[in-house]
Amino acid sequence: MSEEKVKISDKISYYFLRGLSGFASMLPFPVIYFISDIAFLLLYFLARYRRKIVRSNLVNSFPEKPLKDIRKIERKFYRHFCDYALESMVLPFVSEKTMRNRFIYKNPEIFNPYFEQKRSIILVAAHYGNWEMSLQIPKFIKHKLLATYKPQSNKGVDRFFMETRERFGVEAVSMTGTIKRLVQLMQEGTPVALYLLADQRPFHLNVRYWTMFLNQETPILSGPEKISHKYNLPVFYFDVERIGRGRYEASFRLLEENPASTAEFVVTEKHVRHLESVIRKEPAYWLWSHRRWRHKTFLNFLEVMGKTPDSPGVEYNHDLIRIP
Repeated sequence: MSEEKVKISDKISYYFLRGLSGFASMLPFPVIYFISDIAFLLLYFLARYRRKIVRSNLVNSFPEKPLKDIRKIERKFYRHFCDYALESMVLPFVSEKTMRNRFIYKNPEIFNPYFEQKRSIILVAAHYGNWEMSLQIPKFIKHKLLATYKPQSNKGVDRFFMETRERFGVEAVSMTGTIKRLVQLMQEGTPVALYLLADQRPFHLNVRYWTMFLNQETPILSGPEKISHKYNLPVFYFDVERIGRGRYEASFRLLEENPASTAEFVVTEKHVRHLESVIRKEPAYWLWSHRRWRHKTFLNFLEVMGKTPDSPGVEYNHDLIRIP
């Protein structure tokens, strides 16, 4: 009985999101952004959605900035966050022509030599700008785009986002099935572009890499590093710049040509340093509402977990905490 209720609620969620998306897509963009302006007022001033988290993240990341500048970035972030939510809502129905006009790819031809060599690549991206709009990439590159995602507990919500992300030719695969699918495609001779959002907070105890990022000790996902090393896949950073309201330009920057020949964590460090430079240049467009720094230091993290640097299964190296 309870299982059936869950299935019904999943269906309701799916059709509600489809209906809401379909309605939103019929509205002109000026109307969408008018609604976004109202949403900003409600979210920022009335609901105060994650205000303490955002403020803390900004203050700790930019200790040199006065509070008036922090507040300015904060408000700009919330305005963009509302724009992002509404822009993403219309994606299932927005025309391909509109997408091409609003999300421009400047140098997709950079991947052509790798495709001709049947060489797969890795694209590391971040929760910056509007990352949902970026999944039109298959229309601009020859590689098969494989994008990892974390499945939602609500099957209806999961189905909605899966269909949205796969609309333009992306193959979405769960995090646990990424390697298996990547290897399968490469064995079949299919050049793959593996798309990874690499700025999330790692969840597991065995976090092997901590570095100084935005003035804070930060655990970094090592998935892109491990995959690139094991299969020697060139790593590119997926740069996104917001050039106007609802308009973005994307470019691709080579971080490492032959990861297998580099020292451990070199690839990760290159990715982190570039992301940091992007955020410092225009901080408002990163996802500051994320609980990125739940644990202030690696040792604090171990203490909460009831561990020490000498505990079995804990990999800890003081050299990995690099303070410039």
